Amino acid sequence: KGEARAVFDFVRDCVRYTRDPLGFEYIQTPPVLLEDIRLYQGGKGERPVGDCDDMTVLSLSLLKAIGFEVAIKVVAFSNSKKFSHVYGLVKIGDMWTSFDCVRPGMDMGWESGGHTRVMEIIV
Repeated sequence: KGEARAVFDFVRDCVRYTRDPLGFEYIQTPPVLLEDIRLYQGGKGERPVGDCDDMTVLSLSLLKAIGFEVAIKVVAFSNSKKFSHVYGLVKIGDMWTSFDCVRPGMDMGWESGGHTRVMEIIV
């Protein structure tokens, strides 16, 4: 659980959540975000920004690389049929734990409420 927590804290604290520009789906790969984080931590760049899919792909890639089973959860809110948020799930022991890094101050296991449509995909 300690390794998963370290990944969660790293992504939550090193990437600032921001939405994509209106009308665009901007995707950053884990290597791009990791390089931006390296520069930021070295004092040579601004804190990287990413949206929920950027932060989810980065965190789940790191977890998978160290042996965790992971899944992606996609949700819609307010009776919308359109999915609007994505976050990870990580299997710790026999339990799946939500892994949503976008909210500063929230911890691993936190999950937003009000989902009206949910899809989970094991990767």
